[in-house]
Amino acid sequence: MKNADSFTEIPNIGFVIATKRVAEDEHKVCFMYREAAMDPQDSGWRIFAGDESQEYVNDPENSGIYQPAAILMVDDSIRALLLEPIGAAYERVDGTAEWQVAEGYAFGGDDEIETQPLGGGWQIEISGVFDRDEDDEGDTVFASEGRTVRVAIWDFSDKAHDEIIALHKAFIHDRDQSETPTLEVFEFDQDDIVRMGFLVEESDEERKYKVLYGYTIIGTEVAQGAFYYDEETDHSWAMETWLSIMM
Repeated sequence: MKNADSFTEIPNIGFVIATKRVAEDEHKVCFMYREAAMDPQDSGWRIFAGDESQEYVNDPENSGIYQPAAILMVDDSIRALLLEPIGAAYERVDGTAEWQVAEGYAFGGDDEIETQPLGGGWQIEISGVFDRDEDDEGDTVFASEGRTVRVAIWDFSDKAHDEIIALHKAFIHDRDQSETPTLEVFEFDQDDIVRMGFLVEESDEERKYKVLYGYTIIGTEVAQGAFYYDEETDHSWAMETWLSIMM
């Protein structure tokens, strides 16, 4: 086992509930899911060795409340999963295998995907775990642990549709690369919807994070989205959320 001092930078998510097969027998974790928390100190994570019988799991004496550090000392491979949202479920065949999304489980709680209005007939599909707010500039902001979405709607009615596309394409390809170089460029056409965007890495005093800047152009209106995420595994989430924006 590793020393607990190795885990001083664990996300402050609250406690987990794990079976004693993991916490005491030190069996590697092979199944875990996150459900709606019982109280503010509960992360919602439920952690198993994967070989427990239903009778074993049903007995409350066989599980306990633990800080994440205690489980990480047994199995550090779960570290990257701890910031996944409510509704996440992962499994693997043994302690040496790669983690896979567990199919067919529904622990959604507040994590159900919701259609949220953005104004002017625009909408976005986003998980219910995100808190919604507006900033001082009137942008719509959705925030959750490790993930943030910021959307602004622009009306370019004084310009032609093709001109709007050209302006945004030029901005993406000609932007200053000195501080945040472009990592990837995206362009999609879907019926009457034109999407273009780019990916960068930004940082603050505490951490580095990725930002997907995505523009959705319909007619003479543009939904400008910024999708911030801390974990590399959230790239697909950022893409899917961007592609859900429409009117």
